[in-house]
Amino acid sequence: MIVAEHLHKRFDDGDVAVKEAHFDVAPGEIFGLLGSNGAGKTTTVHMILGHVEPTSGRALVNGIDVTKDPLAAKRHVGYVSENVLLYGTLTAEQNFRFFARISGADVPAARERELLAKVGLGGAAKRRVETFSKGMRQRLGIAIAVAKDPAAIVMDEPTTGLDPVGARELSMLMGELRSAGKAILLVTHDIYRLKELADRIAVMRDGELLAPVATSAIRDLEALYHEAMGAPLVREVGRVA
Repeated sequence: MIVAEHLHKRFDDGDVAVKEAHFDVAPGEIFGLLGSNGAGKTTTVHMILGHVEPTSGRALVNGIDVTKDPLAAKRHVGYVSENVLLYGTLTAEQNFRFFARISGADVPAARERELLAKVGLGGAAKRRVETFSKGMRQRLGIAIAVAKDPAAIVMDEPTTGLDPVGARELSMLMGELRSAGKAILLVTHDIYRLKELADRIAVMRDGELLAPVATSAIRDLEALYHEAMGAPLVREVGRVA
């Protein structure tokens, strides 16, 4: 559902942010992308979303080349960022309607109530978002992202700054979306969250991506974490799996 084919990004100043990243995310799968700040994760995400054009390679969403037909590709993917951008003076339902309309989704009132209830905001639909906790804002962001019923969802550090309760609630929502057949790309530096949620994990370091590892095969979380955060880059993924 999401395919990165040898994505490479070199900026005008000569900096190479992503080096030949190659992976795919299947329907009903949570694929974890692990790495430190500056590893190239967010640039990879923005190439998949069509916000940044790759220097070479290509990104596909549901078989559509994101660079060649960005509008068609965006119909199939929802995006949840680390800091969901919402209008604080508007209520949850007003934000939902506004951003759903921008995405091209025509959401009936019954579907709107269903989605807000599913993310635990049914009782807060008429509250101004400026009164929301970060966890509530993230849940509203997910409701907005799935309003158009996308086949794929990209989440970039969605649990950063959440308290344990909020992070657990968000994890449960991700599990439900996977059960509904959504392909989820989960980008984070939280190895324990990935171990709990992801079906496969790939490490990104200095723009390079190691081959994905099935989460069930990972025995040494500490080794995998050091691989992503500061240990010498190891090409033999089996050494940490």
